[in-house]
Amino acid sequence: MTNRIADLRSPITTPEQARDTHKDLALAVVACEVADARLEQRIARLKAQHAERTGPQRQAAEALRERLSAYINNHREQFKKPRTVKSEFGEFGLRTATELLIADEPALVSHLMEQGYTDCFETVRRPIKPAIKQRLNDGESVPGCSLNSGDTIVCKISKALIDEATEDIRC
Repeated sequence: MTNRIADLRSPITTPEQARDTHKDLALAVVACEVADARLEQRIARLKAQHAERTGPQRQAAEALRERLSAYINNHREQFKKPRTVKSEFGEFGLRTATELLIADEPALVSHLMEQGYTDCFETVRRPIKPAIKQRLNDGESVPGCSLNSGDTIVCKISKALIDEATEDIRC
């Protein structure tokens, strides 16, 4: 027994039906854009309220960071061994940090190349599609590649329609 799992016959049979379907699609897209705009507006309002509510705590935390930092800096001798103080709340203290600063990259690259220091380079190889496409268009055979040409179906919903529907929400 054969069961039909899909019907590939189009329910659209006339240009008028196609226009009506496009209209329905546009209205559905606009409705989604309006809902998205309302959500974004609500998120922005919630973020602003959250920032207002937590502002005093953030300022207090920053002031406390500065106080603790000043204490550690003014009493570096207390942070020799161990370098950090651990507590039930975490740890604080000193940590050695080293950062490589490159002032003249061309001179650095030249020196590394002269010395043969290949371990200091990262090489990234990535196919460049337009160049490969041109070679294929020129009749060259490129293993693992082919051109896929043909028609595509396009549908565009007017940005002006979406902007008009969401104008009041986004302001």
